[in-house]
Amino acid sequence: VESSNREAFLVFKRVVRLTHEASQTAAQINTLLETMLPESALARVAAGEARVFDTAEVASVSFSDVAGFTEWSATRSSEAVVQMLSTLTMAYDIAARECQVAKVKTIGDAFWAVSGLPDETDECAVRICNFALRQQELLVGLNEKNPQWGGIQLRVGCHTGPLVGGLLGTQQLAYEVFGETNEVAEEHEQSAPVGDVLASAQTVTLASPAGQYFFSPCDETVRG
Repeated sequence: VESSNREAFLVFKRVVRLTHEASQTAAQINTLLETMLPESALARVAAGEARVFDTAEVASVSFSDVAGFTEWSATRSSEAVVQMLSTLTMAYDIAARECQVAKVKTIGDAFWAVSGLPDETDECAVRICNFALRQQELLVGLNEKNPQWGGIQLRVGCHTGPLVGGLLGTQQLAYEVFGETNEVAEEHEQSAPVGDVLASAQTVTLASPAGQYFFSPCDETVRG
């Protein structure tokens, strides 16, 4: 009897350990998913929603890229390029969370972010401008810590307008964002002065009443 009780106890301990490990694994998976996808979209999937689709009449988008990246990367090793991009992306990921904007994705040296989708907010323009300015501020410090970069600089463009978005696929899920607002934001990024942020008139109109920025009436360049 004593032997049977001991065996039962050992089995129970093993079940408890496996349950604990499974719980830890599930928590780690949830944490990973929350860094990859909007929390509200994940909650809807968990609730059994078959398709996650969102629309927003007013949302703000920012695009940033490294000025002269093609020429810069041509003089560096692939490892040095990846290390620089990884450092930038990690810093901007943290800044995005702090500024309450969502990263859509990175495309090479470009960082694409959105505010107001899937979670609508009246502060989408202010948040996206905060994030754009924060990107420029962070780069100053990162350049100081990484002199081998040679003083890289960003251009950032912002625009506000209607967007649609949703979760696509069944493997390697991604929350994608669609609409002309993206294209206009990218056009502003391409026209932005190097080292600055260029916001559209729509973004200026929504953000400037907050009193946090000065906007040049000529080129709509954002100044903190």
